[in-house]
Amino acid sequence: MSNDTQDKLRTAMHLIAAIGWVCLFLYSAFILADRILHAGPYTIIHVIVSFALLLVSIRAWRRYLKARPGE
Repeated sequence: MSNDTQDKLRTAMHLIAAIGWVCLFLYSAFILADRILHAGPYTIIHVIVSFALLLVSIRAWRRYLKARPGE
């Protein structure tokens, strides 16, 4: 494979990973909001997981932005 193809694949992998992490974060935020709004029991784990997924999502997007060709 040429370097251009490898760069495009690497960029696509970073983009897919970032989108996946953001989807997981949004799902965890939805679960937390559902627990709070419907007075269901929630634990500190719900908050910690949402915060951790937010940080991982930010890091994944930063990696994608660095991996883009031409930057």
